[in-house]
Amino acid sequence: TPQDIVVQEERASNGDIWVLTDTLDLLWDTTGDATDKRRITASNVFAYDIDADGRDELVGSWLLDDDGTRLDRLTPAHWAGEDWYYDHVRRAVAANFLPERPGLEILYSHAYNEATLFGLAEGAPVWRRDTLAQSPGIRAVGEFVSDNPGLEFVFYDPNDEIAFVADMAGQPLSTLGAVHNGYAIDWDGDRSTDELFACRNATLIRPDSGGMLELSTLYEAHAHHPIAEDARLYGVALDIIGDGREEIVIVDETEMLIFGAGGAGSADLASPWQDPRYQLAMANAVTDFFCDRSPWFDWRTLGEDQ
Repeated sequence: TPQDIVVQEERASNGDIWVLTDTLDLLWDTTGDATDKRRITASNVFAYDIDADGRDELVGSWLLDDDGTRLDRLTPAHWAGEDWYYDHVRRAVAANFLPERPGLEILYSHAYNEATLFGLAEGAPVWRRDTLAQSPGIRAVGEFVSDNPGLEFVFYDPNDEIAFVADMAGQPLSTLGAVHNGYAIDWDGDRSTDELFACRNATLIRPDSGGMLELSTLYEAHAHHPIAEDARLYGVALDIIGDGREEIVIVDETEMLIFGAGGAGSADLASPWQDPRYQLAMANAVTDFFCDRSPWFDWRTLGEDQ
């Protein structure tokens, strides 16, 4: 039963972490490790059960075993021991992205790296996409393109201020515009293809067709109270009405509006909140940059026994 607590200290730039039980008993921490000036550096601590032993490993600049032992370094090796303030993983997702390969892979990004797919079986990158930009990053993972086999991911290039949809070989498939952040959701009840929800301006995107709906504009049109001209609206995707699809909730100082897809949801569509894996994913959602951000979740598996 997932119940342990991971705390990361980022503000002091040491990147130390503490792992505690639910009764706040310390299991282990990194404070005694002075090998690097920064140790588990990451925008957030990303926890995944890499070796299927029922205990989570932690993903940052290093992949740490469940007891804190270092396994693999994910950011450039020559940064180790140096005080590089940008030596941190911005986003990391672990899954069986390439079923034809043994074991899981970690898809992650950091400064000067748009994305890397790291093969855990061999402990080395399968491919890398480096860049001259300091703040690129993976925005979302999902089944976004129906005619492309396997999953896709969205990454952002701050040099061109544009986001791309790429396949799991790292090859761009299409462009999306300036998508600063987001995650995959199920807006319409079609579990075969995900939608991308960008929290800033509450924008719903269909990478498969290029369609885009900026819900913050609808919010301004339907709000009962005037909204300040300089207000920046954010949304969050939640299954509010229990129809198995995710609605978009936008809140300001005076009111809340909920937007959803038209029509009734399928009678046999499993609500994500009935699945403990989804509950855990949402419990581990983090606030970063411009919005609440969910870990990747495979919507196609909802209702299946695991």
